[in-house]
Amino acid sequence: MSHHTSESRTPFPHISTLIPELWDCLTDREREIFILRSRVYTCEEGECIYPHAPAARGEERSVITLVDGQALTYYLYNGEVPIHFTGKEMLGLARLLTGMEDWYTCKALTKCLVLSLPAEIVEMVIDNNARASKLLLTRALRALHTKDMRLIVLNTRRMPGRMASTLLYLDQLFGREGDGQTLRVRLTRCLLGGLSNMTTSNATRVLRSLEDDGMIALQGKEIKILKETALVDVSRHG
Repeated sequence: MSHHTSESRTPFPHISTLIPELWDCLTDREREIFILRSRVYTCEEGECIYPHAPAARGEERSVITLVDGQALTYYLYNGEVPIHFTGKEMLGLARLLTGMEDWYTCKALTKCLVLSLPAEIVEMVIDNNARASKLLLTRALRALHTKDMRLIVLNTRRMPGRMASTLLYLDQLFGREGDGQTLRVRLTRCLLGGLSNMTTSNATRVLRSLEDDGMIALQGKEIKILKETALVDVSRHG
């Protein structure tokens, strides 16, 4: 298991390049504080990115941003239920704003680069910087909207529609390889099933059905989208 301080001798990018929109909103003093108090580190595949136990490491409570890599968010409900991929939202921001306990966890699917900011510093910016506060609140609301839309799909579509929606969701997030068809993400049938609210066996069966209909092509974890229009139709009506 990797530590949250990188052993690499390669310097990490400057914080201004990691959060450019927020950086533009900060005052010179706030930028100085961010530079002094922020931490950039790597997480290995399978490692928990958020939340971590600050007391166990002698660290303060933090707001976490995924800078690079692929990470998956799980709802904590009768175990861990995969629900959506983590984007550029700040993990821990909702807890900071509402005081509610965390109901999710985030784990790295690939090696990830992560930025950690002390929660008290983020709170200071929210309290004193209107531009930065508006940006952070907008991001939090957009992230919530994405989660809500995913939940609506998972609760109102039949299995083919849910799987088609998941594949299009992955396409939107990660895009495709140079051939214009292969998704730039490799997931197990178990994770695809979890993201589509179905068992692994049902996920395998639905994927084969979509392949038989000529919409996708499967080769191990590799998935090619062959007929996007048909897949969109299934995601809406399937």
